[in-house]
Amino acid sequence: MGSVTFVTPGGDLNFPDLRYGCLGCGKSCRVLQVTVSQPERARLENLQATLQRKALHPLRVLGERTQLGREARGGCVYLEPDAGCAIHRMHGYEDKPQPCRAFPYLWQDTPDGTFVGLSFLCTAVQAGYGTPLGEHSEILRALLEDADRPPPNLEWTPSRRLSWVEYVRLEEHLRQALEPPLEDLRQPPLEPPLEDRLWGAASSLAAAVPEARHPFPAAGWTAGLGERIHSLFLGLLCLAVAEPDILPEVFAALREGGSYRSLASGRSVDVRRVESRWQNSPGPWFEPECRRYLDHLLFRKFLVGPGTMLGKVVLLPLVVRLLRWMCWAGALAEGRSSPEWDDYSGALDGVEGRLVTHARGLEPYLDQIGREFEAGVAPA
Repeated sequence: MGSVTFVTPGGDLNFPDLRYGCLGCGKSCRVLQVTVSQPERARLENLQATLQRKALHPLRVLGERTQLGREARGGCVYLEPDAGCAIHRMHGYEDKPQPCRAFPYLWQDTPDGTFVGLSFLCTAVQAGYGTPLGEHSEILRALLEDADRPPPNLEWTPSRRLSWVEYVRLEEHLRQALEPPLEDLRQPPLEPPLEDRLWGAASSLAAAVPEARHPFPAAGWTAGLGERIHSLFLGLLCLAVAEPDILPEVFAALREGGSYRSLASGRSVDVRRVESRWQNSPGPWFEPECRRYLDHLLFRKFLVGPGTMLGKVVLLPLVVRLLRWMCWAGALAEGRSSPEWDDYSGALDGVEGRLVTHARGLEPYLDQIGREFEAGVAPA
């Protein structure tokens, strides 16, 4: 495989073409569960903002983990009515827990430098609001000084580990699938839809990577893989749209064509109505927005984070399918005939917040998806 030299803290930073400027909307404080380190727990326990909220159990100790408490309506106990942070207001930015100071910044050390990214759960990032990320280098370097910085995880599967050169080839293959079709004003694009191109790329990788073949040949699916993939898609959809206590109810509705209550809007979603529309594109803006999101996942090296790589490669086309389904579900639940930007934004919140960047404990399920996909792919 060859040795890999990892970048040490303080190495070069690689920035994407994204913008960020905090809007003070409080979304991350409402939807994310923040875990803090033991030293931070000891520090937070003695803050005035914590002592004032003693009755709300501001720090929840769960074995070796400590989480910031949450109010009955779901938000962080430190979240104030104006969407501000009580710790920030009373004690200053530096006294906020490290995960809170870091949001929405992300980073991954690699042999080619540290790749910096942003969470697409953030309203400003979704909308492209703020200053270029490269202008945030001073903030990022300060965060990186005391941040957890694991090396890239190059496990394709538990039995196959890639070299960095192999990974770079793999990423480039996926990027080619993300390339937009050539524009021809005389006729519609002849390229297959984005989801299909990503399935093709994932299939060729699943067939070639175990045997270290390159370039990556085309591959096909064996009988039954499409049905199994759709079942796995429904499982991911449940995790994106439902709280854990109603997962069985929502899964049954998705399988049987019933209805469920939307986590995002609280409105009823009629599964049969969504099924009659969701295969259609939400609009000409949909694939460019999906490409923007997925391209950033590749840029910030999402694939070399926790968990084996193959399951995350298969997740990429599933993300397009999930976003399309959730866009239609949001629009139809609101009584609209076609999805709008707000529907996409809500869908992206569910995917980014529960399945991708801020997912917790999903690695075994993604590993299962990868194993089942690999078993159902054969060279063409």
